[in-house]
Amino acid sequence: MTEVIKQVAINQHYLPQLLLRGFCIPGSNQVWVFRRNAAPFRTNVRNVGAERFFYGCPSEQDLERALSDREAKIGYVVSKVRTEELIAPGTEPILAELMAQLVARSKHTRLGFSEGSAFALDLVRERLTDEDFLADEVLVSRVAESLREKGVTVPPAVLANFVRKFRHAPGILSSVKAVFDAMDPYEMVKKAQTEFLERDLLTLGSRFANLAWWLMSTDASLVLGDVGPIAFSVEGDSAKPAVFYSPAEDLLVLPISSSLALVGGAAALSGREVMVSKMNRLSAELSVEFFVANQSQQEELDFQADLGKRGDYWRRQFEKSVPRDWRGRS
Repeated sequence: MTEVIKQVAINQHYLPQLLLRGFCIPGSNQVWVFRRNAAPFRTNVRNVGAERFFYGCPSEQDLERALSDREAKIGYVVSKVRTEELIAPGTEPILAELMAQLVARSKHTRLGFSEGSAFALDLVRERLTDEDFLADEVLVSRVAESLREKGVTVPPAVLANFVRKFRHAPGILSSVKAVFDAMDPYEMVKKAQTEFLERDLLTLGSRFANLAWWLMSTDASLVLGDVGPIAFSVEGDSAKPAVFYSPAEDLLVLPISSSLALVGGAAALSGREVMVSKMNRLSAELSVEFFVANQSQQEELDFQADLGKRGDYWRRQFEKSVPRDWRGRS
C-alpha cells in the first residue's frame, strides 16, 4: 500500500485521470495515444498526461494532495454527467472549476508561457546588448513618453545621457547578457504556476462562474488533446487555447468522453454546437505533444498528421504584443 501511494505522488497528472477515463477503449482502462512522428499505441490512463514530480519534489507535495482532493469532488460530478447526459442543477460551479483547473494546471499552459518567456528574454537580452539599438533616439523618446504617461517626467536628453553611460560602462553589456543566459524560462514558469495554484486553487472557478453550461452529444468519436479545453469561435471557423477565451467571441469546449462534450458560454449562446470533425482537428492542431482517443481509425490518423500544427499559438501571441520598434532588428 505504501508503494502505491508513493507511485501516485511521483507520477503527477497534469491531465487528470478522471477526464482521461472518458476516452478508454471499451471494456478497458486503456486509451489510444497519438504523438507526432510515432505510431499510435495503447496504454493505461495512469501513464498519460503525467510527469515525474510535475508539481514539485516529494517535500513539496501539498499541491498534489490538494489537487487530488478537488479531483475526487469534480470526478463524481463528471461521472454523473457522462452517465446521465445531463447537468444537474447546482453542479455548475464544479464544472467551472474543472475548466479553470485544466487551463491553470496543464503542461500545455506551462509550455506556452515558457515559450513566450523564452522569446521575451531572448528579445530583451538581444536589445540590451545591442549598442546600435540602445543608441536609437526614437527608442529613447518612446521610453520618455511612456514614463510621462505614468506621471514620471524625464527629459529625453537626460534619458539619452543615461543610456549612453549605460552602454559604455566597462563590462556592463556582457554582465547583462550573462544574467539573461542564466535564466531558465521553463523552471521560472513552473515555479510561478505552482505558486499560483497553491494560492488560488479553491477560487479558480470564479473565472467561468457566470457561464451557462450545456452538453453536446455525438455518434462520432471525440478526441482529447493535451491542450484540454479550447475556446471555439462562435462562428465555428477558428479556435485557440482556453486561456485566451473571450466570453463575447467564443464557446468554451471540453470533450469529457468519446461521445460527449461540455460546452460553456454566455447565456445568449446557450445550446450552440460545433462541428465534431472541426473540433477534433483544431484540438489536435493546438496540442503540443499528444491526443488520446478510444479508437485508432483513419480519421484519428488524419488528425495525428495535423498534431501540433498550431502548437506555436502562444509564441505568436507574444510576438504580436511586442512593439514594432523591438521587432525585426538585429
